[in-house]
Amino acid sequence: MQKKSSPDPRPRIPLEADGIQVNFCKNPLNFDSTLDAVVVEADAEQISDCDIPYPFRKYARAWLEFDYEKAVKNASNSPYSSDGTLNGEVQATYREAMDRKDVEDV
Repeated sequence: MQKKSSPDPRPRIPLEADGIQVNFCKNPLNFDSTLDAVVVEADAEQISDCDIPYPFRKYARAWLEFDYEKAVKNASNSPYSSDGTLNGEVQATYREAMDRKDVEDV
């Protein structure tokens, strides 16, 4: 049987960035090693990036401190909080959906 792999000797996955495999298809994170968190946070604050609707932000792809604080606040205000496990989160999501007038309405 004839071998079907590519004759190209280069590796089939992208090269690492700062020792981290950032584009590997099984990597659950969307990591950008070119961004400096301190610089991004400072620039985002200077241009009031957090006041702009999310899709139109300069740093929409970055998880800013403001985004983290907002997520923590929203999570703690939810009447459908979970026990912190994946199973608990799924159950909380279903409880919240079942309380809606139309379960398909988000």
